[in-house]
Amino acid sequence: MIALFLNNASLYFDTLEILPDFVDLDKMLTQLVMIPKVVTLQTSQQSVVNVVALKSTLEILPRLHGCLSSALTLMDEPMELLETMIESLECDEFRVIQEAVDRVIDPNSQWNRSVRHMKIQGSFAVKAGIEAKLDLARALYLSLIDGINNHVEEYQEQFHLSIKLHFSVSRGYHLLVQSSGTQDIPSIFEQRVKFSKSVACTTKDISSLNLRSKECLNEIYQLSYGVVHQLLDEIRPFVRRLYAMVESISMLDMILRCYLINYDK
Repeated sequence: MIALFLNNASLYFDTLEILPDFVDLDKMLTQLVMIPKVVTLQTSQQSVVNVVALKSTLEILPRLHGCLSSALTLMDEPMELLETMIESLECDEFRVIQEAVDRVIDPNSQWNRSVRHMKIQGSFAVKAGIEAKLDLARALYLSLIDGINNHVEEYQEQFHLSIKLHFSVSRGYHLLVQSSGTQDIPSIFEQRVKFSKSVACTTKDISSLNLRSKECLNEIYQLSYGVVHQLLDEIRPFVRRLYAMVESISMLDMILRCYLINYDK
């Protein structure tokens, strides 16, 4: 199969363009099939994120399937490995999984490599209208973020400083104040961490709203898990097909690496 790519560079580059869009499939699948003995905040978050990752994976599969299927026209004789890969990337079970995921997960929810991005986006992964308490918790969360943004605008007008709202997984919502190093920053800005061109800090009001938003976000993930774990129960019976798909993509990735070695020679 390496020869197929060596003789058709465009096929190699088309395939290479698709593979980086996949998540860490082995990790995703392992976590999807595991049933936690104790449901913690971490397992709740990870379960939601994994379902979003599965959604993105299923949406990418048709591109890879089409790319490899086009290779069939380039061969003089059948290639069993390629045909097995193509078969593993498209089956009725995937359509069943996709339909189940689409019933629960918002269509705009997409997996992202950024942990910070997924921390926020994952909280809105479950569709509105499925769980009333979840919808209320998210409405409260958004109102808290609006409150934080209002404070940022007030500080900008009051102190005539360049202030940006920032979010990190460890600290949550806080402020980045642009500073040249010689400019005095009002004492209202506390818990300061200096960088070369800015100062990370907060205020009592921002800190209070940030703490409430963290609590709200935790509740959102716990409520989301209540919905997602039922979806996972629907998906697990098809795990054999999912493992076959993951193995094919891993094999394909290895073949492309071998292509590079042979190409360099």
